[in-house]
Amino acid sequence: MKPKIELLVNDKVYSGWLEASVTRSLDAIAGSFSLSATDRWAVDSKRWEIFPGDKCQLRIDSVAIVTGWVDRASPSYDADSHSISISGRDATGDLVDCSAVVKSNELRGLKLEQIVSELTNPFGLSVKSEVDTGEPFARFGIQPSETVFEAINRAAQQRFMVVTTDGEGSIIIANIGEKRATDSLIEGKNIKSAQAEYDFTRRFSEYKVIAQTHAVNDGWEDAVTSVTMTATDENVKRYRPKIIAGETSATLGSAQNRAELEAAQRAGKSTRVSVVVQGWKQSDGKLWEMNSMVPVLSPYLSQDGELLIARVQFGISDSSGMTTELGLSRPDAYLLGQLKGRKKKKGIGPDPWWCMR
Repeated sequence: MKPKIELLVNDKVYSGWLEASVTRSLDAIAGSFSLSATDRWAVDSKRWEIFPGDKCQLRIDSVAIVTGWVDRASPSYDADSHSISISGRDATGDLVDCSAVVKSNELRGLKLEQIVSELTNPFGLSVKSEVDTGEPFARFGIQPSETVFEAINRAAQQRFMVVTTDGEGSIIIANIGEKRATDSLIEGKNIKSAQAEYDFTRRFSEYKVIAQTHAVNDGWEDAVTSVTMTATDENVKRYRPKIIAGETSATLGSAQNRAELEAAQRAGKSTRVSVVVQGWKQSDGKLWEMNSMVPVLSPYLSQDGELLIARVQFGISDSSGMTTELGLSRPDAYLLGQLKGRKKKKGIGPDPWWCMR
């Protein structure tokens, strides 16, 4: 059964879209959509009252996927028909575009969800945390000219978490990959097309984080000292060093975490897989969902294991019908929640055998 696509704008529902593309991604806090429709001229034809800046909600089978604002509207007509193309994003799209403006450029003693709320309150967005975000930040500096999303994403990464949207206009703080897809992706069965990219150009044999810290003596901060911590990637066989300037007021632990974070994320991001399946739903009737783990079996791509659904793009067109493109990644590209409890070591182990043969 074909899913029903509806766009609610100014309390009016618009449907009958001929082409559609809806994308949600862990790398973008805002989901996005583009829609188009064409109708034959009729005596009672009325202009669709949709304009940039209008509040909107995109629904698939009554489930809210994107709640935010219309970004662009492009109406057109000729002698036989009239058409309109609409695109928009979640309300969280403003966090991607706008600068972080706070009373103080350094926030002290706040938990992750409090930092996110502090930065997003001016935009009228609510924040929900699905997990315990850990200890408060002693200090969190807002860097000049960075966007709101860059700031909150940087804070979330330091807690090994991800900041996304629920599709209904709220910000969600969550762990990576705690959900599981119902279906597997299997070559020759439900995979319509697929491609992979294995890229070592941004991986290094050694990551050295150099930061400053303040020694404390009887409650008073003494002279600034230097902290240097190192993590290695044993899968990069040749000498490839990378020096990183760490956060100010770093501790030995935070500098080591930063080095391990850099090594793990770069290793994870060296593997990217894109899979296209027919339809928008899994066998249980649920839409494919980002931030879910999914088993992948594709001998040609050397894949036989679980990957993280980092991006979901629903599409409909005359040529392909209804398809879903899934952007898959190794979970350590985002530091899977389990990595927080892993045994500490100054490096990362071998790549999964099914990633690089």
